[in-house]
Amino acid sequence: VGIDPNPNAISILKNTINNNNWINRVEALNMAIIEYSKQEKIEKFDVILLNNVLHEIRDDKNCRKDFLEQIYNLLNDDGILIVGERMIPDIFSIKRDVNTIFYSYKSNIEMRANFWGTINKWDEVIFGASFYDENSFKDFILSTPFKHAELIKDKNDNIWAIKK
Repeated sequence: VGIDPNPNAISILKNTINNNNWINRVEALNMAIIEYSKQEKIEKFDVILLNNVLHEIRDDKNCRKDFLEQIYNLLNDDGILIVGERMIPDIFSIKRDVNTIFYSYKSNIEMRANFWGTINKWDEVIFGASFYDENSFKDFILSTPFKHAELIKDKNDNIWAIKK
């Protein structure tokens, strides 16, 4: 089941479903999670995937917390929530002095990629997006009903495996 309140995203998903002959395997629903969770018959899931979703939800801790509580209730008891979210890197941490940032940036290709990834995120912030660093994300997750959060890093990608 693919659920998204954005009709354009659902349209793209439906095209992908049709192009790959997944019609009997994947359902695309144009609605918010709260609408889905209020239906008479809801399906519980073993895995729920959120890919670049949380930063798009209104920057209100209670709103995001409510959203994750709805996700929590849609998971089976041993279900896993997988969250793909780009973390804001430590490059801008107050703990780092300007010389360290400059020389690391100048000599480190990965740091430059993080820097420009972060600049791109600032563009999104203008439109209301809000991002986490690793510690603030883990703290946020642990403030919800979820009790276990493990970060899996692969270069610039951050995948969180979150369990009840």
